[in-house]
Amino acid sequence: MSAGLLSQVERGQGNPSFNTLVQVAHALGIPVARLMTGEQLSSPVVRRTERRRLNLGANDRLVLMELLTSRLDSALEAIRIVAEPGYSTEDTPFVHDGEEFGIVLEGTHAVNVGGAHYALQAGDSISYSSTIPHWYENPGDVTSVSLWVVTPPSF
Repeated sequence: MSAGLLSQVERGQGNPSFNTLVQVAHALGIPVARLMTGEQLSSPVVRRTERRRLNLGANDRLVLMELLTSRLDSALEAIRIVAEPGYSTEDTPFVHDGEEFGIVLEGTHAVNVGGAHYALQAGDSISYSSTIPHWYENPGDVTSVSLWVVTPPSF
């Protein structure tokens, strides 16, 4: 990330992608959700219409990521991911403290963990240490829907 981009973000003049926010948050040692605006929901229930959407920048047209947990300061987070065919984070793998668990609800969602590639179908699940570099893709021909639980929160 360039110093100029970081400066724009700091001054509120930029519209950073999700991957940029991930890099900044990891450098600061905080969950990405702490960088996001929005009121803390007072109820433990998150209605479908109240889900926080995570901005992924260039990938927004291929993926919808929604935070399903109400508190940004909880010990875990749950994320619903709807990914169109062709979606991939291969160019910007994730590495952060904690563990992840994912289950595919519809379609195919592939996960690459430390160089091992796992193509998951509906009903398949995976768990791994998120300290290992990992990335995601939808290699299928249809939209995939998956649910991810991460602890501690990283988004």
